[in-house]
Amino acid sequence: MEVYTKYFENNIELMKKLEYLHEKKVKLKELLKNTNNDESYVIEFCGLPRTGKSVCTEKVYSFFKNGGLKVEKAEEPAYIIKRNMSFEEIRSMNELEFNDKTLEVSRQSLIVEKNKNPEIILMDRGVIDNYFWYQMMHENKTIDLDTYLSKISELDKDLDSIDQLFVE
Repeated sequence: MEVYTKYFENNIELMKKLEYLHEKKVKLKELLKNTNNDESYVIEFCGLPRTGKSVCTEKVYSFFKNGGLKVEKAEEPAYIIKRNMSFEEIRSMNELEFNDKTLEVSRQSLIVEKNKNPEIILMDRGVIDNYFWYQMMHENKTIDLDTYLSKISELDKDLDSIDQLFVE
């Protein structure tokens, strides 16, 4: 980093930000080196609509890519569904059926991305996000307790597939 100092003589604040990001990149590479190299490190962004998940995902993707890491982004599951199903098919599903389909697509998408063998996989509304929707459906009384508990029973298994979870 010292070789770049001359370029930032008039902007010490910017140099400090660059040093901070470089330090984060080094720590991340160290973390990845100490994890199971046979598996990708999976980071998922969850949250309500319009809270900045996609923007965060893009920024983190660029940061990792510029840091020389092999990183993949899983496509948001709802986009995959909209591309592969007709409007009528989607419209005929109730909220629970749509969320079940989204969870299925999320799991499949994660497998596809893992098969590319990246160091990091970023998921915008991936596997775990669906469980927040099940929770919301239960709280809004659109699904009963038995259905909710049935859906949530798979959460532990799915949590094993995600290394970091960010909720907005």
